[in-house]
Amino acid sequence: MKGFSYPGVSPAKMKKSAMTKKQAVSKEQIKAQSDHAAKVKKATGRSFSDRYVSGDYSGKKGEAARKLDVEIANEFDFGKKKSATKLKKSPTKMMKKSAAKMKKDSSMKMMKKSAAKLKKSPAKKTYDQAFDALSAAEKKKYYDKSDDGNARKAFKAAAKKYNTKTYGTTEPTKTAKSKNITKKELAKQNKQTKTTPAPKPKTKTKLPVTEKKMTVSDKKTIGPKNRVTVKSAKTSKKKAITEARQKSYDPDRKTNRKLKRQAVKDARKSGREAVKEARATKRLVKKTVKANKRKEKAEVKQAVKTAKRSARADKLDAKISKSKRPNSRRNLRRANKANRLRGFV
Repeated sequence: MKGFSYPGVSPAKMKKSAMTKKQAVSKEQIKAQSDHAAKVKKATGRSFSDRYVSGDYSGKKGEAARKLDVEIANEFDFGKKKSATKLKKSPTKMMKKSAAKMKKDSSMKMMKKSAAKLKKSPAKKTYDQAFDALSAAEKKKYYDKSDDGNARKAFKAAAKKYNTKTYGTTEPTKTAKSKNITKKELAKQNKQTKTTPAPKPKTKTKLPVTEKKMTVSDKKTIGPKNRVTVKSAKTSKKKAITEARQKSYDPDRKTNRKLKRQAVKDARKSGREAVKEARATKRLVKKTVKANKRKEKAEVKQAVKTAKRSARADKLDAKISKSKRPNSRRNLRRANKANRLRGFV
């Protein structure tokens, strides 16, 4: 085995020595051999025979054990040489190679990206250019479709119609570019706007408008004009009593007192009657307002009912007019029902 020196005794020498005489093995030699065996096992994954440490290859199975150890040793040597040649290679050369590879990959990626971009955003074509690019057979097809024999005009009309339907505009490329999106995305947006139309306002049956709620001032005007309220009646009562007390009726003291008492009594009585009358008027006004409110409510209810009935009758009339046989039994029943709803029967 060239290029390798064993720490102990080599298998070849062991064979020779085994043939001649058995030699004694020292402890250091045993340790060196076992360390080497462990190193070889770690590198190759294979183990030397039991005889390797002792170096005794005598007996029946000695030759086979020696061959195995030699094979393992050769394998270990070959592995070492391979790793050494790998290390000999210059690192600068390897770095250069990797840099060139990276550059090549990046340029390839850039080329692919630009190609994809070109595919995504095709060059803008006018309608005339698109027509000129058509084959003779396709041009003839548009010629046959046209009324005046102008194939170009017919093609333009068809192309504009298609673009408006698909993209929502006659110039899809320009619109997509201004919105910074692709034509595919523009078509998708147009489709979404078509599928979700604006909600129509709900039409309701027109009902009669009710009168506005009555205010306190409105309620006061109902009944007798300039009517006296309870509050004003009480105020005037107090005022009349105060005046009767302050007034002087007679120079004689006793007579004056007597007349004053009578005047106060009369003022109180007349004041009470005025308050009583004001309360009665208030009740009457309240009653009248309530009755009017009830009457208005009933009128509105009736008007709503009449409007609904007339709407139903109109629907039946519409069905009769749409029918192919207006004089059929079914339509006659509908007509009778419509008349009943309108209150003619």
